[in-house]
Amino acid sequence: MKSSFQASVLLSSIFLSSCVLAIGTDGMEEDMADWAEAEQVAASDASGTMDGEAIAMKAPSAKEDKKAAEKADTSALEFDLMMAELELAAAEASQARSMESAQHGIATAKRDLGLAMEELAHFSDVDMPLAAAESELSLDRTRGRLNDSKAELQQLVEMYGDEEFAESTKELVLTRGKRGVEQGERSMKIAERRATDKREFELARKGGSLAFKVSEAERSLALKVDALATTKMDGKSKLMRAANKVEKAKKKLTDATAEAN
Repeated sequence: MKSSFQASVLLSSIFLSSCVLAIGTDGMEEDMADWAEAEQVAASDASGTMDGEAIAMKAPSAKEDKKAAEKADTSALEFDLMMAELELAAAEASQARSMESAQHGIATAKRDLGLAMEELAHFSDVDMPLAAAESELSLDRTRGRLNDSKAELQQLVEMYGDEEFAESTKELVLTRGKRGVEQGERSMKIAERRATDKREFELARKGGSLAFKVSEAERSLALKVDALATTKMDGKSKLMRAANKVEKAKKKLTDATAEAN
């Protein structure tokens, strides 16, 4: 009887221990589930926090990139403006040199024309009359020597007409006189031809050459004047284009600076 009672008590103890164990296991499982759920919530919160921080970090980076790009654009526009201003300065310097060269060309052409006109006038008023007078004087001298030779021959003929002189002496003197007259006539013809040639060819040719020189100087002057006008128009066009380029560059830079600010 006592043994039965002890066995019953033992069985009851085992049953109670099993119940307690079962109850403890269920509580641990619930605690584990709660802990896992809390971990998930914490992880979710941490993920959300990290995403927010990443977004917060990316936003300033994009803004900085935009500012850097705008700064680069502004620098490029400043460089374009500087180059446009240099081109304008170069165009102005080039125009100044071209104008100076054109004006010097006109001054030179005017001087050449003046010299050519003076040379032509001097030839017409001085050289040509002097040359003609010298030629006429030479012709008159030749004519005078011829007339003298003729007169001398006539005198010799009259002098030696008498038979008082020896025939040989008479022949010698008359022959010499005739030869002088003949040479005088030949010299006269040559002098006349030379005077005609000097008047109609040499002097006329020189006069024509000087007149042509004046004409060429006038033409050169006219071309220089036209070149000056062309230089003015071309230079004005280039300067206007260069100035317009500078204004456009300034406007672009101003607009970009205003937009960046």
